Amino acid sequence: ALGCAEMERLSLKLKAKRILHNKFKKNFEDLKNVEIISEINNCESNYWLITLRLIGDNVERFRNDILNDSHKQKIFLRPSWILLNELPMYKNSFCADITEAKNQSKRLINLPSSPKLLDN
Repeated sequence: ALGCAEMERLSLKLKAKRILHNKFKKNFEDLKNVEIISEINNCESNYWLITLRLIGDNVERFRNDILNDSHKQKIFLRPSWILLNELPMYKNSFCADITEAKNQSKRLINLPSSPKLLDN
């Protein structure tokens, strides 16, 4: 019974996350240098993390300014990830060409993604 109740709640959470993603997408659609990442054709995202991508060149400083300014306003955005080869335990490990991963990691910001945000 517990598992069934959790599955019902999961379905509601995923629906709320999709609504939240659509709200972010609508609110950011008129900005030139940003996009909200959406699912691609023939795929269905759970939007567990809602991610904003900065478009253009030299975006790392812009991303860091956004992160710092938002934190000062108590809006806790975060960069998307730290690449595994940049973690201390893997610094000396073999790494193939990850040029595009490095490029994306400099321009991605994870937005607040809790379905509870819709309650406000």
